[in-house]
Amino acid sequence: MFKHLLLLPLAALLSAQVVADSFPEERARGRSPEYQQGFRDGWRAAQERGPDRWDDRWEDRWDDDGYRGRRPALRIESARYVSGKRKCDFTRWLSSRANGRREYLLDASNRLCGDPSPGDRKQAEVQYFCGPERQVARIDEGESTWLRCN
Repeated sequence: MFKHLLLLPLAALLSAQVVADSFPEERARGRSPEYQQGFRDGWRAAQERGPDRWDDRWEDRWDDDGYRGRRPALRIESARYVSGKRKCDFTRWLSSRANGRREYLLDASNRLCGDPSPGDRKQAEVQYFCGPERQVARIDEGESTWLRCN
């Protein structure tokens, strides 16, 4: 009887590990490739931190030099989708997806914030920090580029 009681915690631990390893794929299925990659990255980071630190929200805040922890990470300052005549701002949208990551693939298209100037050629202009270093990216409509902190 007591032997069976001692085996219960071990069985629970092993089954939790199997569920933990397969959880991201189940939750990300049917989503965009960008969403799936972000979900996997976040899940992996949470697993590396361990269950005793998942709720430690204060440790990962930005310091005054733009560092998150000890490694540089993206911090979006401004993001605009512009043509010669008009522009739209997608800073909040991009910040919510890229801030805190080491890299982010940005596609310059009307999906960013609509078409500010139908029929005209457009360009995404992004100013961001990688640690204390400011960087600028300009991406022509229909093109993609990686925003990276190396």
